[in-house]
Amino acid sequence: MARQQAEHKMAARMKDGAAEVKLLLSHPMETGNRTDPTTGLKVPRHFIRELVCDLNGETLLRAQWSWGMARNPYLAIRLPEARPGDRVRCRWSDERGVEDAMEVVVT
Repeated sequence: MARQQAEHKMAARMKDGAAEVKLLLSHPMETGNRTDPTTGLKVPRHFIRELVCDLNGETLLRAQWSWGMARNPYLAIRLPEARPGDRVRCRWSDERGVEDAMEVVVT
């Protein structure tokens, strides 16, 4: 499978007794409905199909996305079971086989 080379951002910080995890993905999230103005052809679908977030190796979130998501999707979740020093890893893949992952330590 291909690995996407892009600028993604992820942070996990403690706030009010829970880790706030913020993830910004760089992805076109094409619906397949848009027409390229220069060629007149439909731009093919290209969207993130699955996103999984783990805390210290245990899956806490598994999301099935579709073409209806906005370009460069943003996700924020609160993890009350997290503590400073814990590791949060998020990984995703799209329908073309492109996949990527990021990991941060909760501060």
